[in-house]
Amino acid sequence: MIVHLHIGTPKSGTTYLQKVCTRNRERLADAGLLWYGREWADQVLAVRDVLGLHPGGQETDEAAGAWDRFCREVDAWQGEAVLLSMEWLVHATPEQARAIVDGLAPHEVRVVLTARDLARAVPAQWQEQMQNWATWSWEEYLDAVTADEPLQHDAGRQFWADHDLHRILGTWLDVVPAERVAVVTVPGREQGPDVLWQRFAEVVGLDAAAYDTTVEEGNSSLGAVSAELMRRINVATRARGLEWRLGDPLLKWALAKGVLTARRESEPRLALPDRHHCWAARESRRLADAVGAAGVRVVGSVAELLPPGPPATPGTAVVSTEQLLDAAIEGIAGLVTTISGVAAGQQTPSDVLRAASYVTDEDPVPCGAPAAGASAAGAVPVADHPLPVLPVPRRTPRLAHRAWASVRRVTRARTAPRSPAVAVSGARGR
Repeated sequence: MIVHLHIGTPKSGTTYLQKVCTRNRERLADAGLLWYGREWADQVLAVRDVLGLHPGGQETDEAAGAWDRFCREVDAWQGEAVLLSMEWLVHATPEQARAIVDGLAPHEVRVVLTARDLARAVPAQWQEQMQNWATWSWEEYLDAVTADEPLQHDAGRQFWADHDLHRILGTWLDVVPAERVAVVTVPGREQGPDVLWQRFAEVVGLDAAAYDTTVEEGNSSLGAVSAELMRRINVATRARGLEWRLGDPLLKWALAKGVLTARRESEPRLALPDRHHCWAARESRRLADAVGAAGVRVVGSVAELLPPGPPATPGTAVVSTEQLLDAAIEGIAGLVTTISGVAAGQQTPSDVLRAASYVTDEDPVPCGAPAAGASAAGAVPVADHPLPVLPVPRRTPRLAHRAWASVRRVTRARTAPRSPAVAVSGARGR
């Protein structure tokens, strides 16, 4: 039997593909392909388990045994293939990749890697980190990622751990023959997401037209203003000692995903600055050459790994106080509405997370400082004091419910009718 491992990269349409597979779970099973797990969180737990990952630095038994459960289901499946999709697999060490492949024997492991050009990947990755409690400014992130020695910087290590195709392919090609590895390139925006699904379906042996691709947008992105707002909120909430486990459902899922992503079209777009285009072209060429030299199957075109050129409409690195205030007001209003609904029992935590397109995969953690020499009336420089970046995973529903339970307890305590005061005279009670 064939086991397809879709290993990432992050921000390459993975959430969209995962949603399509989840929506078509029964159709996939009818076609002989098992989309593993009762929910996609089961895939996350399996990968956490096999890679020994402990999100937030806190070891729990939540993922214990999850990889063995996956392997048992693979063994029991009577169809032709199994599919698991989880971006964390790009972080596997050579030893872990070997253990994964050996553990799935005698089944045939095939690896699928989706990838996009760096000019699109850098801004997409940065704004995602702003939703994951990171505090690097846009300029700090750019400086780290594009440095001559990026691995000497936390932000550089975070980005290249996710997007160094040369290293990622090298790791998996040590344990899987090149003819069983495929790179699917992400098409340009003008082609639409269905093209990505068609390419992915071709790799895993499916008739793309037989499946319903009408899913909500994948992992929604923030505009430049909302991303910078989230960065400042991250700085402030960290300084106040908010626990990430409790803050994530509120900040990422209710505020960022649930409210601020809807503002994206009305906000300035974040794009790689022109001054970094030569870097993006050079590094993208290096990665494209590595893909070509690897001898793996490419579905799409290696040319799509190269940036097409500077954007016609440059992205912004400056946001004004007024823009931040507008985003903050809308964010607060949306967040209060959500919390009120949960506290009043009109919504459940699951309703909130579902409305925000909540997914339970997990990302490593990290907007924008003004471009060099840039100035504008009312412009706010965005290079505050970055705090140490923690590994920030997306959480499981169990933790989300725990966080929302805390919100409801606090709300009820503050709105409960007070008992009438009792006058006490004489000696205090013992």
